[in-house]
Amino acid sequence: MKTLIVITIILSAFSVYAKPPKNSRWGAVQEKILSPMETICSADLYKIPKGKTSPIFELVKRATNKSYVYPGGQKTSTLNNPHLNWKNSSVQADVFRGGKEIFKAMADLIRSAEKEVLIQTFIFDFASTLAQDYLFKAIIDLYNSHKVKMDKGLAKDPVVVRLIFDIIGGMKGLNINELFINTRFTGGAFQRWTKIRESDASFGGDPDYEIQFPINPVLDPKYMRFELKGHRHDVFPTIVTVSHSKTAIVDRRRALVTGANVIDYHLTNEYKTPKGKELMVDHGFFVFDQGALMATDDFYNLWYKKEKTHRKWSGFSTQYNGNVKADELFNYDGQAFTSKKVKRKNATFKNLLKVKGKQIFYNIPTGVVGRESAVGNGFPDSPQNDAFITILRHAKSHINVASPSLNSMNLMQEIVNAIKRDVDVNFLLSEHYQDYNFHLQEGGSNQMAVEWIKEEINKYKKANPNKEVGDFNLRWFVTRSGNISGKIEKEPFKFKTRINEKFWNHNHTKFLSADNQITMVGSANFDQQSWYNSREFNMIFDSNELSSYWCRKVFAIDFMRAKRYGEKLSSGEGCTVNSDCNQAFNLFCNNNVFQNPWFKNWRCVPRNGTGLSGSYCEENAQCRSRNCKAKKCVQ
Repeated sequence: MKTLIVITIILSAFSVYAKPPKNSRWGAVQEKILSPMETICSADLYKIPKGKTSPIFELVKRATNKSYVYPGGQKTSTLNNPHLNWKNSSVQADVFRGGKEIFKAMADLIRSAEKEVLIQTFIFDFASTLAQDYLFKAIIDLYNSHKVKMDKGLAKDPVVVRLIFDIIGGMKGLNINELFINTRFTGGAFQRWTKIRESDASFGGDPDYEIQFPINPVLDPKYMRFELKGHRHDVFPTIVTVSHSKTAIVDRRRALVTGANVIDYHLTNEYKTPKGKELMVDHGFFVFDQGALMATDDFYNLWYKKEKTHRKWSGFSTQYNGNVKADELFNYDGQAFTSKKVKRKNATFKNLLKVKGKQIFYNIPTGVVGRESAVGNGFPDSPQNDAFITILRHAKSHINVASPSLNSMNLMQEIVNAIKRDVDVNFLLSEHYQDYNFHLQEGGSNQMAVEWIKEEINKYKKANPNKEVGDFNLRWFVTRSGNISGKIEKEPFKFKTRINEKFWNHNHTKFLSADNQITMVGSANFDQQSWYNSREFNMIFDSNELSSYWCRKVFAIDFMRAKRYGEKLSSGEGCTVNSDCNQAFNLFCNNNVFQNPWFKNWRCVPRNGTGLSGSYCEENAQCRSRNCKAKKCVQ
């Protein structure tokens, strides 16, 4: 076994995460020791000189370039121009967490546009707060400001806003059962979606632009061209070839890459989350210069997908009502817009987005490792899949992964193979995420996938007792308020809910780092859907400094706070069902439905008369002394 370093990560260094609940183990996360484990974020293992790239990054480049075109001529990459695939880009160090931060940044990005705004997403809930109060309001603000510029002669051409969403995503996710139960839309939005076909209405004739866009102001094409498209699919099985990519790009120079959808479960407060309220935690990342041009090229690959020129298995994009017909003017030419040069010596983020005090990493080797949509196991090769495989096969120390799901057998086997090579895999997973689909996923539920991996590792250890192997450190995601990801058993059926569960307290972030050197972010999950079916957009970066910074911001603290696999919870910790709590200490999950559970954070508490001095309590009767003060049993 390689030398293991026992480390303590001090929370004060990452104070942005310092709001866990009191009277809970999560509140003392700064004292928690990751043992036994190598430093999961900070060690510089490759010592790459400036201007050079790491060996593992070069292996990823080599592998993904080979899979750019599938044998038979079918393109598997999401880029139109191969020469844009590997460039140096500028990257913002700080990341955005949660829908409020992500979509505020996206809205500010939209308002800063001078020529062009490009937005692609999977789920687009038109009636959501994120759509109405963040994106649509930002578009209206941009329209008003650009109108003033044109009226004063400060701008010549209208600003172009192009928005594309996935039709199945517009129905809120790929769950066939739910499509027949509840679309979560209101009023006219559902009626419009019953017409899943190219609109035959006159452009500009519908004041809502078919997406419940605010009626006022009516956007004058003289000042803004608002163009809409939907990514379509034919009948089953190509219904699963969705576009799962999520980016927002302005002027081909600034891009926001995220896994977050335009739906309000991303907007729920992570610190004070009422029971019964869906929450999905996600992150967003800013990329500039050549990286933004790569994202632009990916966007137009989707935007221009036509039924006649793309095979039916990959889907195609069709027109919806904007205020003009799309693509009549200002078509993409593969080039960046000219702009004033930014002085790099003392440049800060305010030069790029008018926000002060943000650190930028410059000249970071960058690549796009996406995947074109295709259906079934016949199309496993793609830059995305080959990037995952290469990283898992060639990392030499450890791999950190955050994903809401794990059910791709290919990726599960690669994880096992990495551990056999004495590589640690640290995996932050959401418990019970999409359990309702387990029978449709080759790896089953997240729990089943984890059990399969552990069983395979144990078999290998028994067969090779003298072989040094890595660790599979699996932890279930826990929110900053101490709530464990997962479902609530025996929850009564309600309208506007999935059959068996809601999205409660899940981590929706897609993050991978290896050896503190390369980092991959984007839209792809570690699941069968992302591996075989969906169109995905991911970016990979080669920098120890950036990887270490993002690892601390996105992964490490959440990983330390998370629930260890198989671990039972202590008194005062957040729970969902009784089985979460350590019943050996007479604990149960305080989930009495008569105590207004929707607005209460459920905790493991002692059964009546069993709480010892110092135990977390909520009622006097829970304490052996029958005395509960300040949430603690006292003598």
